[in-house]
Amino acid sequence: MIDNHSGTPLSRRDARASAEQRSLRADQQSADADQHAADREQAISDHLRAASDADQLSSAQDDDDSEDDQHTSDVDQARLDREHQKSSGHEVSRLARKATGQSRLRTRDARAERSRSRSDAASDSASSLPAVVDEVRSEADEGRARAASDRRRSAGDRNSATLVIEGLEAELEAAQVDPLTGALGRERGELALKDEVDRARRGDGHFILAFIDLDDLKSLNDRDGHAAGDEALRALVSAMRSNLRSFDPIVRYGGDEFVCGVGGVGIGDVERRLEMIRIALQRDQQVGFSVGLASLQGDESLDEIIARADVQLLAAKRAPRR
Repeated sequence: MIDNHSGTPLSRRDARASAEQRSLRADQQSADADQHAADREQAISDHLRAASDADQLSSAQDDDDSEDDQHTSDVDQARLDREHQKSSGHEVSRLARKATGQSRLRTRDARAERSRSRSDAASDSASSLPAVVDEVRSEADEGRARAASDRRRSAGDRNSATLVIEGLEAELEAAQVDPLTGALGRERGELALKDEVDRARRGDGHFILAFIDLDDLKSLNDRDGHAAGDEALRALVSAMRSNLRSFDPIVRYGGDEFVCGVGGVGIGDVERRLEMIRIALQRDQQVGFSVGLASLQGDESLDEIIARADVQLLAAKRAPRR
């Protein structure tokens, strides 16, 4: 597999890691875009809240000004009443009323000026607020659009990564299976056999390993061609599958050698199954096989079990043929 960016070969593990990293980066970009859009929408909300607070403050100021006006009017009237009571002459009363009128005019002018200021401020706020809100909303819409685009790109990257991973897993699975017979390859098969050994140790301790060698394969190839030899190997695995359980691992260990593991049964049951396999293979291909058996003992390793079965296989091959 080739790295699209550097053009250098990638191992299956590196290719899978690269695909997963692309998917993670796409997810992060999508999350960042979503957060940006959320931040812009929060800014809109904050701005509108600030405008509402400003309007409320302006209304409160109007109430305060109205109270100030009323208070000023009351003060002026009280002063006028006092001056009128103290004054014995018409001129003093006239002057007092004139002063009071001027004070009221000044108060009215001040109130009008404050009202114009508030009106101008409200007008400026009203004229600028829609533009600000539109700008913020436009940015938020763009952020949401970018987030949607990033999510689509993220989904595409995840799908691409998934396809890469599935392809790698399919390649790995194919590499672990013997393409001729469909039996497990040696590396994958040994792992399956170790699992069966561990399962037997946790259970009743019964595990039988059979080491099988097809008889006279070279002679068959020389006499009838390699196609006939390949057919005999396929027929052997097919007969093993038919007479063993579906979960019993069958491993192609060498050119014409196979290993299978059977747990939870005694050696007599395995021997009966092997005899049925021998009969089927002889009937269909007119060939036989030799076999060595070894049962699990104590805490020995898989290699030790296979080695004992191999010794039994050599002994069976040297024994006179029936």
